[in-house]
Amino acid sequence: MPAKSKMQKGDIWWTNATFFVGMHIVGLVGVVWLSPWSTLKRQTLWLFFGSWQLASFGITLGYHRLWSHKGYTARLPLRIVLAVMGSLGFQGSIKWWVLRHRLHHRFTDDPEHDPYAASRGLLFSHMGWIFCKPKYDRMALIEKGDLERDPVVRFQHRHYIPIALFFGLVCPTAIGATWGDAMGGYIWGGVIARLVIWHCTFCINSLAHWEGLQPYSRDMSARGDLVLAVLTNGEGNHNFHAFPQDFRNGPYPLDWDPTKWVIWILHKYTPFVTRIRVTSEPDILKARARILDIDAADLGSTEDAKKEALRKKAAELRALVPPQEWGIPEEKLETWGRKQLQSYVENGRKKVVLIDGCVVDVTSYMKDHPGGSGIMSKYLAIPATIETFHDSGVDIGEPDSDEQPLKDATSAFHGGLNNHSSAAKERLKVLRVARMAT
Repeated sequence: MPAKSKMQKGDIWWTNATFFVGMHIVGLVGVVWLSPWSTLKRQTLWLFFGSWQLASFGITLGYHRLWSHKGYTARLPLRIVLAVMGSLGFQGSIKWWVLRHRLHHRFTDDPEHDPYAASRGLLFSHMGWIFCKPKYDRMALIEKGDLERDPVVRFQHRHYIPIALFFGLVCPTAIGATWGDAMGGYIWGGVIARLVIWHCTFCINSLAHWEGLQPYSRDMSARGDLVLAVLTNGEGNHNFHAFPQDFRNGPYPLDWDPTKWVIWILHKYTPFVTRIRVTSEPDILKARARILDIDAADLGSTEDAKKEALRKKAAELRALVPPQEWGIPEEKLETWGRKQLQSYVENGRKKVVLIDGCVVDVTSYMKDHPGGSGIMSKYLAIPATIETFHDSGVDIGEPDSDEQPLKDATSAFHGGLNNHSSAAKERLKVLRVARMAT
């Protein structure tokens, strides 16, 4: 989906707007007609709750943490179930949702390129974007190969509308009919449950960027809020999205994150989740310490005691980080020429990028890169072998040519492709292995 969110005059997404408003009208009439306090059957109320929660976990377990961020690896049966559950969210197909979400992460808060940018206001980020028919000019930058290779994603994308309507409206109606309340099943198990999952999800786009705590990052507007976490099965711990590839949204035991618990149980006790991705504790500690330093710096001169306490806590957190997790200081890095770089790459079959004049070894990191390995492969300074050179599609001359300039990723790292977070910059320091001779 291409990324220009500015709506031109008359550029209204009429199909979206009509369906969205129509569902709310039907829901409002239904609530008045079948009041939960008088005429609604208890079984139908439970049907509503179950339908809402299935949709909620379909979005959080499937659309978001599995397909958007690849926080864990799921076998085919689980992916099929999650595709059906996600369809209950009435938020588009997996492919449609994931590509826009990845675009949102690449350009978070950018009023032009973030599809539901919080910087455009609370109403727009919550549901105003639904009425716009935008053009996403930077969608070509977003990795989609993994989605196109997944047969579950392909099938669901082709047949999304009948799948969503059948499981989201027809099934609740049929279930309600088994106890003589087909209309209640349609209204509450179908329409109202769809409205609730819509607005709970949309609150992450809006309220979770508006109010709450920021213990891990101030690079973006995302915040953490317990109430939103409860309503969204853990998604409300939104500031931890400074580490989007993590299968958790709350890294600690007391963080309310049922989605994390389900993934962990499936990984621990079933064959359906084969791998989970976890941010290293040193990266989390460094992020927390950095925020405490920012908080201390923001305090006035009359709050010296509080300032000192924050700095002391930050120092305590840093002391828990192993020395090797800080990386080699830039001034102590070896200085390499082109031949040394060439030897390092070819003899060790390494993959490196050049950023800020430093050689960064991304061999083991590429598979965990939040934006996908494909985008990083385009910026390799020298492909690891002649074969990978020709396969990469990166035109930097023959690997042993001293005449061609080396590919440099500095501008891409510092905003050309993405404004990388402080956490990413800390990880960069750990991956540096040398400086390039000027």
